[in-house]
Amino acid sequence: MAEIINVGAEIGLSLNVDKCELIAHDDVVVNEAVLQSFNQVKIEDAILLGAPLFLLVQHSTGRGTNVATTLPEQLAD
Repeated sequence: MAEIINVGAEIGLSLNVDKCELIAHDDVVVNEAVLQSFNQVKIEDAILLGAPLFLLVQHSTGRGTNVATTLPEQLAD
C-alpha cells in the first residue's frame, strides 16, 4: 500500500483511507498500519454497485466448509 500511496502522490493523487475497505476473512491478521485503518468487510458482505462480489456456496471438499467464490465462477458452473 505504501508504494501505491507514494506513486499516487507523485502524480497529485491521494488515497482517502476513510473510504477504503479491506475485504477479508474474519481470521485474517493485518499487520500493515495503512490496511489496519481500512474498514474491514466480511467476504459475504462485500458488494460493488449493489451486487455481491462473492457468493458463499457449499462445495464437496470433504470438510463441509463454505467457500467464497466469485459470481463469474458461479455462472460458469
